[in-house]
Amino acid sequence: MLILLLAGIATYVVIGQMAVYLVNTELRHRQAALLRSAEALALVPVTDPATALRRFETMTHSAFPEFSLLITGKRELRYPSGNKISQPPEEWRGPSWRHASGLIVKQEDGGERLFAWAHVIENGEEVTVLAPVTIDVLGAWFRFGRRGVCAF
Repeated sequence: MLILLLAGIATYVVIGQMAVYLVNTELRHRQAALLRSAEALALVPVTDPATALRRFETMTHSAFPEFSLLITGKRELRYPSGNKISQPPEEWRGPSWRHASGLIVKQEDGGERLFAWAHVIENGEEVTVLAPVTIDVLGAWFRFGRRGVCAF
C-alpha cells in the first residue's frame, strides 16, 4: 500500500514538472516567433503600411491573435492605431537591446497583465511588439498542440 502511495505521489510530481516544461518551451517558441516577425519588419523598410501589417499579422496570428505594434524610424506606424505603447526608455538600452524579447508585466486597466514582448533596432528602424499572454492564448496552445493533436 505504501509503495502504491509513493508511486502515485512520484507520478503526480513528474507530470507536474512535465507540464511546466511544456508550457515554458512553447512560450519560448512563441516569443522567438514574435522576435523573428519584428526583425523582418525592421530589416525590410515599410513602404506600404497595410501590406506590412497584413504580413506581420499573418506571421504572428497563430502564436498571438492580439498584439500591439509600434514602428519608428523613417515613419511612425502604430497598430492598432491609437495604441499607447512606446519604445523602451534610453536607460534600458545597451548592445544587447538591439534584438530583445521576453515576458513583461504591464499595468493596464487598473491591473497587471502579462505580455510577450519583442524589440528590434535595425537599419534606422525601431520595432516594438506587445502581445498579451492570456488564459485563452495558453488554453489554445494545449487544446490543439502545434501539430493539431490534442496535447492534454
